[in-house]
Amino acid sequence: MTEQHTTVLAGQEVTDLWLEGRDAWNRWVQDNPIADIDFSETDFAGIREQNQLALLSFEGFIFPDGHVSFDCADFGKGNVSFFGARFGTGDVSFSRTAFDGDHISFVETDFGNGLVSFSHARFGPGVISFLKARFGTGDVLFYRTVPDTNRLIFEQIKSEACILMGDLLHPEKLVELSFEGASLKESLILPKGTYSAIPDFRNCRLAKPLSFHDIQISKRAAPQGLSILEDSLEPEVEEDISKLRLLAELAEKNRNHRSRLAFRATERRFRRLLNPYGLPSPLDLFFDSASDYGQSLLRPLIGLLLIFITFAFLYNLDTGNLQKALLYSAANTLPVVPASGSLQALHFSGQNAPLAFLQQILAMIFLGLLGLGLWNRWKG
Repeated sequence: MTEQHTTVLAGQEVTDLWLEGRDAWNRWVQDNPIADIDFSETDFAGIREQNQLALLSFEGFIFPDGHVSFDCADFGKGNVSFFGARFGTGDVSFSRTAFDGDHISFVETDFGNGLVSFSHARFGPGVISFLKARFGTGDVLFYRTVPDTNRLIFEQIKSEACILMGDLLHPEKLVELSFEGASLKESLILPKGTYSAIPDFRNCRLAKPLSFHDIQISKRAAPQGLSILEDSLEPEVEEDISKLRLLAELAEKNRNHRSRLAFRATERRFRRLLNPYGLPSPLDLFFDSASDYGQSLLRPLIGLLLIFITFAFLYNLDTGNLQKALLYSAANTLPVVPASGSLQALHFSGQNAPLAFLQQILAMIFLGLLGLGLWNRWKG
């Protein structure tokens, strides 16, 4: 029985053929439809400089049915394009590959049906675009991939693969993460951590539930307190609001109550910017400050403590009896406690009646916020 050997194109031979251009490359693949391609450890940065190439282009390149490796290759600081490239049925690996250019394009790339790996790859500051790319049935891995202040675009992709981005490093450096218009037939695992960008899933078709357990939107991504919006930024803010509303709907659909609350809270902070003169509703601002829109337990507790201390100080000014003032303040801070009735009967001058009434009102508000926070924690 004759042993079959797979053709392997590697080393200087594969580099020389690539430099001959797309037509020569595709003719070779037509003659060798089953072959492994090995660009491992290729110094594309040196080739770029030696041949004065502004763009390292694999545009329109067709790869044979076999494994394709760019492992540990260095593409340097210029742009790279795989626009319209088509891979075969084997695995495609860009593990530990360095892309330091401003624009890395996998636009309309067909990655075939093998496993696709960008594990430990490093991307420089710029755009990484998979616009209209196609992923087959093999998993797509971004294990410990390092994006450095990048826009990561997966808009209008078609994927039958699990896209695993859970261990992507430093998601807070992403200024854009978009799956707008994508069609995903299998699971998508988003990067864990805090996002500076708001993930965009508008018009995205998701066949499997999307997990939000380890995702948060950075406080820096949303306006805080009083902010005034420039007219030119209003469309951008409205766009962010629509992204957040969709994230909240997806979280609710997946029964992730805590993430839904977080996205709704961030959406409300953005909505403040659309108010005239950037002035939010006082009630909305209080709800945010006092309870983080019903998400915080600590803030209402701090509020109750401040109420207790402040009014105890005021009662003490009237009586000069600190112990009695503390007991009376505690009774009015927790008016729902049965023992508080007898403590409230302590004799104070009539001028303290309005203070006691005000304290009870404030205390009931913060107790309500505390109860809301407990309810949301239990439900989430």
